[in-house]
Amino acid sequence: MSVAELDVVPGVAPHERAPRRALRELLRKQTAVLGLALAAVVIVGALGAPLLAPADPLAMGARRFSLPSAAAWLGTDQFGRDLLSRLLFGARVSMAVSFSAVGLAACLGAVVGMLAGYFEGRVDHLLMRGVDVLMAFPTLLLALAVVATFGASVANLVAAITLAYVPIFSRVVRGSVLSVKQNEYVQASRALGASDARLMTRAILPNVLAPVIVQATFNLSTAIMIEAALSFLGLGVQPPAPSWGTMLSEARNFMERDPWLAIAPGSAITMAVLGFNLFGDGLRDLLDPRLRGGG
Repeated sequence: MSVAELDVVPGVAPHERAPRRALRELLRKQTAVLGLALAAVVIVGALGAPLLAPADPLAMGARRFSLPSAAAWLGTDQFGRDLLSRLLFGARVSMAVSFSAVGLAACLGAVVGMLAGYFEGRVDHLLMRGVDVLMAFPTLLLALAVVATFGASVANLVAAITLAYVPIFSRVVRGSVLSVKQNEYVQASRALGASDARLMTRAILPNVLAPVIVQATFNLSTAIMIEAALSFLGLGVQPPAPSWGTMLSEARNFMERDPWLAIAPGSAITMAVLGFNLFGDGLRDLLDPRLRGGG
C-alpha cells in the first residue's frame, strides 16, 4: 500500500488523522453545520448571558409592551422587563437543566446497559424488566408525574428528565455491548486474564460511546422541550426567574395585544431544538458505519 493510500498528513501523527478526517466529513454536511451553528448560538448566548444581556432580566420598568428599539432590542414584556435579557438568561436555565439531565441519564443508563449486556442471564432480565416499566410511560408523562409528586424545583426537574431518559440510554448501551463483546479483541483480553471490570471499562466501553453520543445529542433537543413544557405548566422554573417555558406561559394572556411576547421564546426553543436535531443527524451519519457504507 502506498503512502498516498494511507492518507498521510505531513506533520500529523497517525492517531490524530482520524479525528481530523471525521471533522472534515462532518463539516461537509450542510445540515450538520447548520445544526452546529444554531446550537452554538444558543450555548454561547447561555454561557455569555451575564455579559451579553443589556439589562437585568428581573428589573421592572415603566415601558411595558414596548416594541423592539435601540433601548430594548426585542422590546419589553408586561412588567417592562427586557425581553432579550430574559431570553438569554432563560437559555442558561434551559441548557443547564438539559445538559445536566441528559448527562446524568447517559451515565446511569450506561451503567445499567453495560451490566445487563455484559452479564446477561438473570442480571439482564432483572435490569431490563425495570427499564421496561419505565419505558411503559411516555417521557413527558413520566417527568410530569415525578415533578408533580415531589414538587416544582430545578433539582426535581433535572431528576424527572433524568429518570425519563435512563431507559433509553440503557437500551442503546445494552444492544451495543451485546455486539461488541463478541469481537475477537474482547475474547483475547478475556483469555489473557483481564477482569470483568477491566473488560467493561477498557475494551468495551470506548467502543459503545458513539451511539451514546448520538443519542445524547437527540435527547438534548427533547429535554429542552420537556423543560419548557413543565415550566409552561408551572412545574418547572418558577417566576420571576426567566425561563422559555414560563415566558410562553406569561405571554398567553397577551397573544392578541402583543404576540411578540410568545414569538420570541417560541423561536428560541425552535432554534435550539432544530440545532441539536440537525447536529445529531450529522453525527449519526458520521458515526454509524452502516450509514457510511450506504452513502
